[in-house]
This record gives sequence, C-alpha cells and structure tokens, in this order.
Amino acid sequence: MYSSIATLNFANNTVSKISLYPNPANGKVAISLGNLGNGDAHYFIMSAEGKLVKSGVFGQGVSNTVQTLDISNIPAGSYFVKIAGDGITQKITKLVIE
Repeated sequence: MYSSIATLNFANNTVSKISLYPNPANGKVAISLGNLGNGDAHYFIMSAEGKLVKSGVFGQGVSNTVQTLDISNIPAGSYFVKIAGDGITQKITKLVIE
C-alpha cells in the first residue's frame, strides 16, 4: 500500500543558476545569478578544506545579478563558492584559481 505524494515548498525565492567566469580564474571572477527576489544572497568562497577565504552579499531585490570579485589575494587552488540566504535555495559550485 502506498501513501499519497505531498509537495513541500521550503523557499519562496530561488537562485535558478550560478555561473562563474572565467573559470579557471586569475585576479578577478564574475559571479552571475538569476533573480534574487526579495531576499539578500550571501556568497562564501571556501577552500577544499572548508576554510572560509572570502564572503560578501548580493543586494536585495536585484534580478540577473552579476558581481565581479577581486580574488588576487587568494592562493591558486580549487575552491567552492556557496550562495545562501533567507528564503533562497542554497547552491554550491567549484572555482579554480590559477
């Protein structure tokens, strides 16, 4: 016997996609998001070991957000960029710094 299927909605806003370019990067990287709706989105650049190396905020109510980040002080290696915030579905993507 099977139970009925229920749909759960955890967030009103979603970051539909996250793009990093150029990737691999050297000096600067652009982070592109879809519509942020009414919430702020925070970005975190973390090392492969999980250490936070840079963070910041994308402003509220901005659509098709693109922010250029200075990564010249971050050593070469592989990193993860996490986007999170109130009412925003968390996204994580890989960034390679040369």
